[in-house]
Amino acid sequence: MKHIENPDIWKLCMEVFDSLDTELSSKISYPSKHNMSAEEKEKIKEGFLKFTKYTYEKDIASGHVSQLELFQMEENGLLLGSHIFRRMARHYYFMEKATGEDYRKERILCATIYANLGNIFFFEPNLDVIKGVAKLGIQLFDAKKYDFVTSDYSDGIVNAFHILHGYGIEPSIQYGTFDCNERINHAIFELLEKKVKTVGGLAVLMYLANNYFYNYYIPDLDRYMISRSTDNRQSTPVQLLISLAIKHLNINDKNYDKKECQCREIIDLAQAWYNILDVEGEWGIDYAMATVNRYPLELYNQIVVDKFCIPKQYSKDYILASLDHMIQPLFYLCDKKYSYSDYRKVACYLMNQSFFIGVIDKNKVKKQLDVANYKIDLILEDISIPAMQVNAEFTNIDAACNHYKWPLIRFPMDRYVYIDYHICGFGFYNVIYEIIKSCDGSLDKKQGIYVENMLKEELQKKGYGYFTGKYAALKEKNLNDSECDLVMQSNSTFFFEVKKTSISDELENMDDVTMLQQLAKGMVRAQKQCFLHELYLRENGSICLEDNGIERVIEPVGELGECLKISVCHQEYSFLTSKSFCSLLLETILSGGFGVKDDVRRNDLNALNKLGKQILDIYSRNGKQECIVPREVVFYSLFCSLQQILTAVWNSKDEEEFLYMVKEWIYCQDKSLDPYLQILVHIFHRENPESPDVKKAVIEMFERTNRKCLYIG
Repeated sequence: MKHIENPDIWKLCMEVFDSLDTELSSKISYPSKHNMSAEEKEKIKEGFLKFTKYTYEKDIASGHVSQLELFQMEENGLLLGSHIFRRMARHYYFMEKATGEDYRKERILCATIYANLGNIFFFEPNLDVIKGVAKLGIQLFDAKKYDFVTSDYSDGIVNAFHILHGYGIEPSIQYGTFDCNERINHAIFELLEKKVKTVGGLAVLMYLANNYFYNYYIPDLDRYMISRSTDNRQSTPVQLLISLAIKHLNINDKNYDKKECQCREIIDLAQAWYNILDVEGEWGIDYAMATVNRYPLELYNQIVVDKFCIPKQYSKDYILASLDHMIQPLFYLCDKKYSYSDYRKVACYLMNQSFFIGVIDKNKVKKQLDVANYKIDLILEDISIPAMQVNAEFTNIDAACNHYKWPLIRFPMDRYVYIDYHICGFGFYNVIYEIIKSCDGSLDKKQGIYVENMLKEELQKKGYGYFTGKYAALKEKNLNDSECDLVMQSNSTFFFEVKKTSISDELENMDDVTMLQQLAKGMVRAQKQCFLHELYLRENGSICLEDNGIERVIEPVGELGECLKISVCHQEYSFLTSKSFCSLLLETILSGGFGVKDDVRRNDLNALNKLGKQILDIYSRNGKQECIVPREVVFYSLFCSLQQILTAVWNSKDEEEFLYMVKEWIYCQDKSLDPYLQILVHIFHRENPESPDVKKAVIEMFERTNRKCLYIG
């Protein structure tokens, strides 16, 4: 996985290790003695400590220096972290595989040093220190040699290099990974697109459906379980291929099912391109252990992962619920000749189609629906995009797609192509939303309350209890008035704050700065509100909520009065709803915030950084003035999509189980970064009580011992 390196430090390290060939050669070929005395080992350890300026154990634990300060010193070239030796070992491994030359000595030396030092040592980056560390590493050969540990992930990168090499494309090796510059990425994109266009989008789509979709459909969730790989392989770039296939859709292809070999070749090329980018975490722990200084890189990497691999999916129930709750009350604003009921009937008819992709028979639609023919014509026209406009601007991986914004593609001769609603079905909402918004620019403000009502009404259908309403200011305690969107309680208090803001366009455009701006307006602002609710509850001992003349009092529950703070948004937020990325974003703004190198955009993130300071101030008022650890401050914080929340509601047997599912998202993380997978695992254990549920036991232990820890499953 990529890492931000200081070029000067990297160059210095490589020069030192490249120059040790003679001394290495005399040691590498002989077996280790395996009988190094304790005194010899201690002497080597003392040698490392003499070169060491800081260690986690001694300096961070004592408060002598903060983790953030260490990161900043590394970034500025003032420190060299021992973790660099793992990436150097990786670098030599890839050099060997790409060039055929022998880098075994250098690779093993770096791996051996890392095996003994880990990530906890920090050195001054000068020539004498690095040489000294290297020579101590050579002495360790007498005890035991270590090598770079390969995996399916690293093997996949090597295989990717050779596939691309076969096409005349040769990425360079830099900082322990392969470097694909803009020219190389453009060349691969053009090659891949040419192949898809030649084979035909229909063949590619059906190949994907048969091999990567149908086998992964989960009826309980109404979802294809396509997420980041859960093993140590890289994910499959199905989203990239969907985007290109839809762009080059040939509905007249009668031989689409006879092109498996060509489709496999396309898959292999796309996989090679994705693998060589090296943007995915190799292990679940990679995400859980990510640090504030790495957040910008990790954020961009995961946007790339989504662009390549993760289709944004919506279930039929959620699409219809969004239409009923958020479109129907405002449908009158769009001034159409058809009614909301007409529109919904057409949407339901199309989503009941049993194929992944197919041509819609308009005459059949007219015969089966109790809707006037001319109205059906108008609706089909509104909800379809001309084939030539589909993903027309998708000319490189950074460019945006638009296929998901319409449920139908319109071809000449009044032929309409429908693609599986999980992929394109949210277009039923997007289309009519844009029509209403063109008539009323204040639509977003008007819709805000409907998002909140959508959650409340679905909870009511299940018979789940909740609190909502406004609470008064307490001037004597300097507590302002506010409003709770939704509060639920079990052995903890759950504050849900609901927002409508979307980041779909920003993810498509791979614009991380604008995406962070949107997060400030929605999810982070919602977190601030939750922190304020918690402050009021703790300082006052209760919150009296008034809702339409009815008063309900909330008091702390549980031994510690834990308050879980959940920001909820209407549309999918992808990997940002994972525990790791939610926490890391909040940690970053609490630790000092984001900066922007581009002067033009220098002020774009001021609102986000300001929210971080405000949350810290609120937390400090809550009797927490002692040493503040950002990761602990935000431990009970979570970002969720409304669909994610409702999927848990619909699949829970009772209120207690639903809240426990939410708690699992707080305490648990896996490599998939997919909360829907966690719901699926939860359902499995519920239906198979005899199966050991390690996760449940761990959460119970964490709660019993008041440990703010993350279980990596």
